[in-house]
Amino acid sequence: TVDADPPTTELTGVSPQSRHTSWADRMLRTGINPDLLPFVILGTHKDDKSCKPHVLSPPLMDALHSQLPHSCSDANFWLRYSLVRDGASIETLANKVSTSRYTILAIETMDGDVFGSFNSQPWQKTDKYVGGGQSFLWRMKKQRSFGANSESIEAEADRESDIEVFHWTGENDLCQLMSDARIAVGGGLVVGGDGFGLVIEDDLSRGSSSSCVTYGNPCLCPGSENGRFEVANVEIWSMTSFLLLADAERSERNAKIIQDNIAAEGAWSNYF
Repeated sequence: TVDADPPTTELTGVSPQSRHTSWADRMLRTGINPDLLPFVILGTHKDDKSCKPHVLSPPLMDALHSQLPHSCSDANFWLRYSLVRDGASIETLANKVSTSRYTILAIETMDGDVFGSFNSQPWQKTDKYVGGGQSFLWRMKKQRSFGANSESIEAEADRESDIEVFHWTGENDLCQLMSDARIAVGGGLVVGGDGFGLVIEDDLSRGSSSSCVTYGNPCLCPGSENGRFEVANVEIWSMTSFLLLADAERSERNAKIIQDNIAAEGAWSNYF
């Protein structure tokens, strides 16, 4: 958990508290005891106002956790980037997750579609695709409801945990890409699509989803027109083996030092 809530970044025209049931309420309504989950949640908590509305809820996390490859089967969720908390900046996002090997990208649209990806390479601005066969795209089968929630406890738990997963097809290696212009997952044109499984534009306020060769997926936001969507929130979660936030942060700092040293050595080698 975190000791204090960072400043909140408000989205223009968005009232996060009115979008859908809060994370705290969802945990209470679905009868979830966080101490009994098969993972620990780091970097935020159920009363963390700076990150509301959270894209990932505990039932959704549980569903995604069951789909992770064996290398992440015991991993914990660590919130590294939240658009509503950290601001709409690809540069900020990249700085926060550049050393995280396994991550979950989670998007909620203004229409209530919730979807994203699991990625097996660090998010770094390279202007070229990276990644491999462990990655996948995912989506909640049903949109989230807005305003007062009249669903039963069982119905809401079912809605949050009912997901579809689209694994790597092996047809190409266009798994994940980050540049100054966009964040993209999946590639390869198919009839009726632009080739991106999902893409978020540079200002992180809008994006699109369509079928792609990499994952053989349909459009991930069927409630939108032509696969285009407006972003309500974006999160990136690191899958970490650490149980304590301090240990996870220490490991990432060490990895960043190594990463910076390698980059510096590469720059100096150009002079010799």
